[in-house]
This record gives sequence, C-alpha cells and structure tokens, in this order.
Amino acid sequence: MGFGGISVGGIAPNRKTFSGALLPSVDHMPHTHNLEHNAFSKGQPAWGAHLAEELERIVTLHDASTIGSRDR
Repeated sequence: MGFGGISVGGIAPNRKTFSGALLPSVDHMPHTHNLEHNAFSKGQPAWGAHLAEELERIVTLHDASTIGSRDR
C-alpha cells in the first residue's frame, strides 16, 4: 500500500508511523463496526445516529459541492 492508501485507510498505527509522509487534510470517520450494537433489528436502528451526525459535520466542513469533485 502506498502513502495515499495509508492516508485514507483506517489503520491508525500505520497513519501514526508514517504521519510525516501522508496526504494532508484527510478526515476520518468513527469506525462503524460495533458488535454490541450491530445486531439485526427491524426498522430504523436505535444506535448509529452519531455516525450520521459526524458525516454531516464533515460534509459541512468541506462544502457538499466539493465531495467527489475532480475540481478540488
């Protein structure tokens, strides 16, 4: 894996080890895998709203029109 993959990847020890060579301004979301809360449930799950709120915060921070844009 190259520095781009390490920059955006979810392996925190790799990001710490190579912190001086990584891409700048990369945001990371909280991990969504939680065995205690990811059990099957019908309808809208009670757990996870905080993950959606964090995504909304990051989108607002960077402006939604820039997400997925090649013109950044």
